[in-house]
Amino acid sequence: MITDNYIKMCGRAEEIQKECKYVVGDHFSWISNQEIFIYHKGIRGKLSKDFIWLPTQGQLQEMIHKTDWHGVLLAFHLWYQEFDFEEITSMNELWLAFVIHEKYHKIWTGEKWVRKHSGK
Repeated sequence: MITDNYIKMCGRAEEIQKECKYVVGDHFSWISNQEIFIYHKGIRGKLSKDFIWLPTQGQLQEMIHKTDWHGVLLAFHLWYQEFDFEEITSMNELWLAFVIHEKYHKIWTGEKWVRKHSGK
């Protein structure tokens, strides 16, 4: 499910936006009105910084680049036990938060991504 919060999270995840390869069928949001549309070959020239890429759960999971899926699921489980779900309302948001945590050591504050502190 694509929520307004997921659009905001994706829009503020600069590292994730840089990974977009513009694959036919990808979802994007137009920043000015959050209208959702699906990428197709005919609109390639129209994509710009005014659009936010909204990766699917599958695309997010591919970003982890691990062949040991047992290890990924274990890491997800351990992270999930300590995660604060107050700002998360969908599985897309949950997977995005996990990927950003694993790859960039950042957490979602409800407004932005911030580097996770080393201590508790």
